[in-house]
Amino acid sequence: MRASTIELLPKPKSQIASVVPRDLNLILSEDASMFRGMRQQDAEEGFQLIMEKLDKEVHQSARDEWSLSSLLDSSKSSTSQPSQLNPFYGLTGNMLECSQCGMKKPMWTDTFLNLKLSLCPSMDSQRPFRHLYESLQHYISKEHIEGVECTHCTLVKLHETIVEQISALQAAAPESDVVMPSLIDPSVAEVHHRDDGLGYRGELRDNLIKRLKSSTGVCDVDFDDPACWTSDELRTWYCNTQNISPQYVPRVYATFVRHVVLARPPRVLAFHINRNVYVHDSIVKLDVHLAFDQVLVLRPPFLRHCETLAYHLLAVVVHHGNERGGHYTCYRRIHSSWVHVSDEAVVSVSLSEVLRAKAYLLLYEQQHENTLQQRQETTLNPRVIS
Repeated sequence: MRASTIELLPKPKSQIASVVPRDLNLILSEDASMFRGMRQQDAEEGFQLIMEKLDKEVHQSARDEWSLSSLLDSSKSSTSQPSQLNPFYGLTGNMLECSQCGMKKPMWTDTFLNLKLSLCPSMDSQRPFRHLYESLQHYISKEHIEGVECTHCTLVKLHETIVEQISALQAAAPESDVVMPSLIDPSVAEVHHRDDGLGYRGELRDNLIKRLKSSTGVCDVDFDDPACWTSDELRTWYCNTQNISPQYVPRVYATFVRHVVLARPPRVLAFHINRNVYVHDSIVKLDVHLAFDQVLVLRPPFLRHCETLAYHLLAVVVHHGNERGGHYTCYRRIHSSWVHVSDEAVVSVSLSEVLRAKAYLLLYEQQHENTLQQRQETTLNPRVIS
């Protein structure tokens, strides 16, 4: 696979020649029937397939290298994951925050090769965004999700219930029996001896207070996992619930706010612009211009673990045609110059022509500070995504 892509690399002007990537097409068609023959294919799907095959090659090469090196030096290992080698790989993080208590669920991450952006706020909308900045802001905008379990709110509710029951026990006569709702099922009444109940409920209250005070802002309690509780906590719990597991505690559900962050930025940040919308129950391609900048600056809170990152435009893939078919061309930056690549020719073009393109794929390359400083001098007001 790697050998079949080397011939496609940029070459000096003296070595420029037309290339028909027959070897690459043959390799792609081995596992994907849609790439066989002369049928039209989607550029984004082709990009995904090429990256997948390169990853397999790199992973196999790393395993072979590790097998050989381990015979010489068992302390060395070169089993790097493809995601650490591929400049297109990044990680998005999904954050969920409870709108009632403000606690967050542990972040979960997804690997991506390109971020899939919408040209419109929804599939049935025909009012496209005017700028890539707006589409990105829509991608990272907060979303409200109802009916999500909040373990912190559950702990708070349980603590409030226990405090109320302790007050009822304290108000009862000494040595008496008190009828109270079950902690597991409030519709079920339980009889507790006053003095014993005060001891059991008091110990459970103290355990819950410790849990609540030790919270780090993350909903890290799992009522369904016995390993989440210490043996002392479980003993106290069983004394209060007649040996019923914590997993049966009534849960509190709340509205959570979801937003996306860039947990690990890739070296090359690619965007796939979805241009399809529904019109009269049919899918139609919106052939409109989405403005984009030469320099893209990312900052927190969209960035998770760094202050600021800047990306410089590297390539633009354009689809010519409609929703039923067409063909692709590409604008590519080579050093500080731009070329337009089609099936017929490779010609030099200006940056202004590139920025007028109706992009289907946008690729931005991460820049060092000194390189960025030089390029920002020729860029007016680069957009900041935060």
